Amino acid sequence: MILNLGGLGKSRRHMPPVFYLPEGTDFLYAQQERPDGVVDWELAILSGSSVTFLRVPAVDVFLCGGGAAGAWGSGDAAGGGGGRGGEPVTWTNVRLTENAAYGITIGGSGAATEAFGAVARSGRGAGGGFGAYVQGTAQLQSATVGGDGYLAFVNSGHEDCTLLTALAGRRYGAGGGGGACRSSGGVSSQGDHTDGGGSGGGAGGSDASSGTGRHGANGLANTGGGGGGAAMDGLTGTTGTPGAGGSGILIIRNAR
Repeated sequence: MILNLGGLGKSRRHMPPVFYLPEGTDFLYAQQERPDGVVDWELAILSGSSVTFLRVPAVDVFLCGGGAAGAWGSGDAAGGGGGRGGEPVTWTNVRLTENAAYGITIGGSGAATEAFGAVARSGRGAGGGFGAYVQGTAQLQSATVGGDGYLAFVNSGHEDCTLLTALAGRRYGAGGGGGACRSSGGVSSQGDHTDGGGSGGGAGGSDASSGTGRHGANGLANTGGGGGGAAMDGLTGTTGTPGAGGSGILIIRNAR
């Protein structure tokens, strides 16, 4: 599909882009004209294989890798830790070649996001939460919440997406929450803080004695959130399944 958003007789700074995305690409786009006539725009690519700009000014680029999966529960009663979030990468004032097809990869769980020669790796974002640890009748460590992650265009001087309202305030690369546990002596850490980090980290398994409660939640798609850790029930020797990491994202905007 080719999107030509108009603007004859103006400099490229004052015009929206013209770009081509293969059929089936999942994306979001928004634009807004400033009082001085410059058009601010943002393009978020959620899945896809390439992008071609037929007209484009200098751009800022934000990538987030896919989140890492959470860990399995183990031992007498050690809940699995949450996975780290995907790495956030900001690249400002980039000059792209018009009419050139740029291959892109939106990383899934444990995989990198790549575009324009930049790479955002998996598992390099905010840290995942610790899993709970109980030995015999003593709880030695509580489960903890995953890290909150980062706004888009971190450290660019103009953080966040303001035009793509569906993404405004969203944090990327959040960590998954740690999993709960119950020891072979019957001591449970149920009720620990097993939440994932804000805007995308998967929660850890919160109830080691429950079939569904043992499983960690997946990180939210297109946030690079880490997966939640699995809860471990040492009383029955049963562990839940850790959550997968959330897929990454690519966001392109006119240079700010």
